[in-house]
Amino acid sequence: MDIVVVAQAEGSIVLTTLRRVLSHRVSVAELAEVAVWLAGAYLTIGLMYSLVHPDGVQLIQEQLAQQLDLPGGAGYELAALGEASVLWPVMTVLPAGGCAR
Repeated sequence: MDIVVVAQAEGSIVLTTLRRVLSHRVSVAELAEVAVWLAGAYLTIGLMYSLVHPDGVQLIQEQLAQQLDLPGGAGYELAALGEASVLWPVMTVLPAGGCAR
């Protein structure tokens, strides 16, 4: 019986804290600033992941060369690096040749 009372009290504290946090007014500029900071961190992690796992970037580069069918010297390096930097969470979950089909 005491455990139920303690759990309800902790739940009440959590809900009160959540209500207090969510009751703050936030401007559009502040939301945009948070979005820019989060995007910067996301892309930084993606670039670091791409530098540590160059085989994934190479695989994406080969897939771009096959699918786009551009001339040989078109240079897919920058596009492959950008794609690998944005899709790094997917690359961590999927197998190495999972999207090659």
